[in-house]
Amino acid sequence: MAKALLWLWLWGSITAVSCQPQYLTASRFSTAASSTTSTTSSTTSKLDVSLRSTLVPATDISSAVRRVMQAGQVQDLIRDTNHRLIQVDNLYGSGDNVKRERNSFRAVIADYTNGRTVYAGLDDAYGPLSELSTEISNVQHVPNHEEILEAAEIAGFGRDAVYHLHMPPVFSEIHANGSSSRVINMIAHSKDETKFTSVHVDMHLRTASFIQPAKHAATTTTTKTTTTSAGPACTGILADTSNRSPIGSVGAVVVQIKQGSTLLWELVVIRPSASKGSKGSGIELLNVRYRNKLVLKRAHVPILNVNYLDKSHVSNGCGPYFRDWQNEEFPFTCDGDDEKDIPEFRRCKTPSKTIVDKPANGPQKDGGNFLGVAFDIFGDEVVIRSQLSAVWYRYTTEWRLAANGTIMPRWGFGGVRLGDTDPCVCIKHHHHVYWRLDFDIETSTSNVFRECDSPGTCTNVEIEKQLYKKQNRRWEVANSVSGNYYQLYPGKPDGAWNPNEPKYPTEDLEYGVGDLWLARYDSSDAKHVYDDGVTGYGGRFDVNARINTRADFSKILKNFDAKGQDIVVWYSAHFMHNQMHDVGDTHVVGPNLVPGKWQ
Repeated sequence: MAKALLWLWLWGSITAVSCQPQYLTASRFSTAASSTTSTTSSTTSKLDVSLRSTLVPATDISSAVRRVMQAGQVQDLIRDTNHRLIQVDNLYGSGDNVKRERNSFRAVIADYTNGRTVYAGLDDAYGPLSELSTEISNVQHVPNHEEILEAAEIAGFGRDAVYHLHMPPVFSEIHANGSSSRVINMIAHSKDETKFTSVHVDMHLRTASFIQPAKHAATTTTTKTTTTSAGPACTGILADTSNRSPIGSVGAVVVQIKQGSTLLWELVVIRPSASKGSKGSGIELLNVRYRNKLVLKRAHVPILNVNYLDKSHVSNGCGPYFRDWQNEEFPFTCDGDDEKDIPEFRRCKTPSKTIVDKPANGPQKDGGNFLGVAFDIFGDEVVIRSQLSAVWYRYTTEWRLAANGTIMPRWGFGGVRLGDTDPCVCIKHHHHVYWRLDFDIETSTSNVFRECDSPGTCTNVEIEKQLYKKQNRRWEVANSVSGNYYQLYPGKPDGAWNPNEPKYPTEDLEYGVGDLWLARYDSSDAKHVYDDGVTGYGGRFDVNARINTRADFSKILKNFDAKGQDIVVWYSAHFMHNQMHDVGDTHVVGPNLVPGKWQ
């Protein structure tokens, strides 16, 4: 399966570019003569965005991966086996290296013959193979495009079939000898949507088990194997199934945002497909500086949950509980061209549009003309965004950086209809999104955390703990030496975790687990540096899906002293979603991070 190596490495090294988009008319744009630099001028916008290369060139990583796959330590594990390279991701590193960005990577290999996952990684892509580490696991990763094609071939799907992953996309069947079958969960339908087939493809045994699903209508439908409660007639957005992005793509840029000659922001932007965490974490911001002072070491979304309040549609794949992934990019609209040698990082000539943006006229559509990270400028704000896919879910991952120092993390929720058999996005469900904000106010130490319920009334929080939203409540992270600080204000649509709130069932509240957690950065626990270590996806085949997918902060909070330490804040938002009936409602959540004293 060595052919699977090639698809991951389509990205070259990144060179410098300066951009300043303006949204008036197309005639307002001009392109400089240089082939590597382009600009747009504006009489109304004073912000300028420039991008330059960072991290390891894709060609170098590709060479390093080939070296690892051919290394004796790896060949001893996969020689004479049927296997496939599923993805390449970043290692957590060890000790102090976790906090520093290094040239580390991990190859994730599905060993079908032995029913296992093989990890092979180097802490430095340019390092010797003597430093190579390997690990055997039963953890399953989301299938890549080539594996989906192979699964469809095993299933014998005809040329007229349209097929895609179902939820959960993959699960294990553990055998008595400790090995596990990697089972791909798929659904196929004819082009005219008159025939539907659900299939579980066992990549270990190379067999396919077919289950005729219920066709969702307003009445109960009986299948050959089970009776299910069919979902409502669903008029949601029809999915674009023509595109699927690789996971584990190389891609990061250093971004500078200037106002005239003044440098306002400097940061590294990492695309979702290269993001940290067990399941990725959307667009990541790294080493975020405002007016030459450090604000955040890292900011991202490593945990994303979904639960369905109506459990009567579970047999058709609607929940009951999912842990989604945030590293599968999906096309959206960004008119313009990628800069030379900077693929998939684009400045948009007109405002970018994802599924959460309502069209001016005509119906909403899935997909678009661009895959990657887009940069927009709206007045005194720079918007950095991308779109993600998790089978029928679509997510917008977005960061807004304002000239006044405000940081606006945003997460948008959308969904699509995959043929007539999947109305799950039209059944009420609850999303829970968790931002991880690693604050380094000027330094990684000497930071303190305060909870404020009214102006001038703040209480220091000195131990790792869970905290709760309350009307007019905000939180502050400050440098105890300089007095500079940032404030965190909850967003109005973000919801609150309140056991006394009668709006949602108790079970749903317990699944959402909370609002905010104060933690201390702990490099000694590499498995839980960026998330809670959950590796499953949940769904109807996991009898313990609720426990196995729910955010587990007992793995992250260890009752450490947080005063004067390297502070990490976890913030959550809870969003009730029904794609068919929420037209016109806000599908975007997120807090505001606002500078207080910043001198």
